[in-house]
Amino acid sequence: MPSLFNLIHLLLSFASKLNIFSSNPSFRSFIFYFIGILLKPRISHILSISKVILYPYQRLQYLISDSSWQHQSLSSSKISLVKDIIKSKTSPKVILIIDDTSWRRWNKFSSKQYCSNIGKVERCQVVVRADVVVFVDGVPVRFPISLKPRFTKDKANELGDDIGEFKSKIELAKECVEEAMKFFDIDYLVFDSWYATKDFIRFIEDRGLKWVGQFKSNRIVKIEGRRAPLSGSETVWGLNKNQKSSSSLCCFQAQIEGIEEVKIVLVDEGGGRISYIVSRECVEDEKMVKLKKLRWQTEKLNYELKNMLGMDEYRVRKKEGIMRHCEIVMCVYTFLQYIRIELGLGARRRIRYLKFQGEDEVSKDTRYYTSIT
Repeated sequence: MPSLFNLIHLLLSFASKLNIFSSNPSFRSFIFYFIGILLKPRISHILSISKVILYPYQRLQYLISDSSWQHQSLSSSKISLVKDIIKSKTSPKVILIIDDTSWRRWNKFSSKQYCSNIGKVERCQVVVRADVVVFVDGVPVRFPISLKPRFTKDKANELGDDIGEFKSKIELAKECVEEAMKFFDIDYLVFDSWYATKDFIRFIEDRGLKWVGQFKSNRIVKIEGRRAPLSGSETVWGLNKNQKSSSSLCCFQAQIEGIEEVKIVLVDEGGGRISYIVSRECVEDEKMVKLKKLRWQTEKLNYELKNMLGMDEYRVRKKEGIMRHCEIVMCVYTFLQYIRIELGLGARRRIRYLKFQGEDEVSKDTRYYTSIT
C-alpha cells in the first residue's frame, strides 16, 4: 500500500489537472471540498465538509453557489482526464451506458412527481446519466461521464430561465451520447427498454454506433408476417428452440415499426423472468447477453454516487450550485477509480478469482464474459 504522502501527492496531481478556476482561492476551496467528500462521504454537504476539514463554511458556500466557474468546464476537464486514464491502461474503445435514476428533490420543489416510467411517485426527480465502462486486466472499471436532470414540462415552464426549455429523457440521452462521442471511441452503446425507441435508435445508427437495448414484454413485434406481443406468443416461443445456448432461450428475427428488422434474444433470468434483448444482426447472440449484463455496472455506480459519496446531499437551491456539487462528486469518484487502477486492486482481485475457480489460463472471451457476470 502507498504511504499517506504518496496518496496526497496523487490527489494534488489529479486535482491540478481539473483546475479550471480563475483564482487561487477558488482552486484552494475546490481542493478542500474534494478532500471533504473523501473524508465524510455519506453526508457530503457544505456544512458537514466544513466541519470535517476545518475550513470556513462561507468559502465553500461561495465556491458552490456564487463563484463564476461553470460546471460544464469541470465536466469537460473530468472527461478528458478519464480519456487519458483509459488510454494509458487499456484499449481506447469504451462501452457507453445510458440509464436514468431517481434523485432527491430540490429544496425548491414541494409537490410530488413521477420518478420513472413505472408510475412510482416519490419526492424526487429523474436524472439521465451516461457512464463508460472499460476492462482493466479483465475487471470492469466504470467512470461517470454526464448527468442531466429531467423536469416535467409544467416544472420547466414554471421555473423558466433557471432550468431552460423542457427536454424529454430521449433528448437528454442524445445530448449525453453526443458529448461522449467528442472524447471516446465508443465500441457499443447499451440502454434499457425506456430508450429502445425508433427515434433514439435512428439517432444512434446515423452516427455509426453499434447498440444493444432491451424491449418490454408487451412490445408488439412482427414475426413471419404475424403481429404479436413478445410475451405469451406461441409463435415467438416456438422459434429456434434447437438453437438454445447456455445463456439464451432462443434467438429470432423480428420487424418493428420504424426500426425495421432487428434480432431479439430471449434470456431466462430465473424465477420466471424473461429478458428481451434487442440489437442488429451484426451483433453476436452471446455478446448481446454479455452487454446486457454489463448494464448493471451503471446501477452499481448510481448506488455508490448517491449512497457512498452523497451526490444527492446538496444543500443549495439553484441549478448551477447543485450541478457543481454533483460534478465535484463525480470527480472524486473518478479519482477513486484512478487510485484503484494505479494500485492494481482490480488485477489482484481477478487473479484471486481465477485461482478460486481453479483456472490458470483463460481465453480473452472467457475473461470478458466472466468479469461482467
